[in-house]
Amino acid sequence: MHTKAFEKLASAISRGACVLTVNARLTRHIASQYDIAMRKGGKTAWPTASVMPFSSWVAGFREEYSNVPALTGLRA
Repeated sequence: MHTKAFEKLASAISRGACVLTVNARLTRHIASQYDIAMRKGGKTAWPTASVMPFSSWVAGFREEYSNVPALTGLRA
């Protein structure tokens, strides 16, 4: 998965970007590949990658802003 696209994604994650995925499996895969890339880059410590399934992001948004109608019709 270490393509130019992943390098751009890893760079964005390193700068604090949050990556939303379609499911938990892809979330785990991206986070794992990010950790591997950091180790291969000689890092011994780094912040945890902010990667989560879209449904989890929506659930967190709804929890934080429960009085604001947002993205109706979605089921978590």
